[in-house]
Amino acid sequence: MATFNSMSPEDQRELFLWKWKDVSRQDINNELREFKKLDLNKTGELEENHAMMLLERRGDTKTALEMRETFARIDVNNNHKLSFLEWCCYVYDKDFAETNNFVDAEAREAAMAEAQAAGEAARALEEAAAKAKADEEEAARKRAEELERESKMTGVAGMSAFFKRQIESSGDTTKSNEQRIKEEAARRKALREAKKKEKEALDAASKTKTAEEVEAELQEARRRAESTEGREAAAKAAEEKARRAAKKAELNAKWGGGGPK
Repeated sequence: MATFNSMSPEDQRELFLWKWKDVSRQDINNELREFKKLDLNKTGELEENHAMMLLERRGDTKTALEMRETFARIDVNNNHKLSFLEWCCYVYDKDFAETNNFVDAEAREAAMAEAQAAGEAARALEEAAAKAKADEEEAARKRAEELERESKMTGVAGMSAFFKRQIESSGDTTKSNEQRIKEEAARRKALREAKKKEKEALDAASKTKTAEEVEAELQEARRRAESTEGREAAAKAAEEKARRAAKKAELNAKWGGGGPK
């Protein structure tokens, strides 16, 4: 991707709009029109004296000294010229370095929200697994205590306990064991998936787009904007043409007979 000062003002506009979603295209187009009026050399940048005129028109500075100090602050690359991107950062109070950081803030926020949700889901699954294990250990402890008590029983009580354990060792207990194994496997699988999703979301949140990706997006945004502006201009021209035709027809009707009727 070209450096900002070798980009056209229109492409710099698209870069700024891509980065800062809170700036309207209509507002920035107004700034671009004023900027280009003073680009007398048609270089895409304003010479220092023309930049001073732009500052004066804006009315933010009062004296020549204030204008020179403001220009020095806006002129980020210190080339004594003003690019449209530098001007936009000044007008909309945006950090220039952050403007050139190719991280899509909107996409990053969405990815961070997804990562947070996935992380919470993973922690909930871990807590559920820990609780299930604790419950199982507690049940095993109680059963061991019960077996210890039963081992000391004699007579009818001992016989009753014996038959009870025989029933527990039948297929129902086997089925219960299989069910526990399946549930544990399902929890482990869900936990793996949740952690994977969290990692993918965090990776997406920290992703910086390549210059080529950003440039492609800017060109597409500019194409769409020019298409929309072209349609609006054509509609306005057609409306003006119709208005003039109606006015002409009105005058012809009024004066066509050689004078007012």
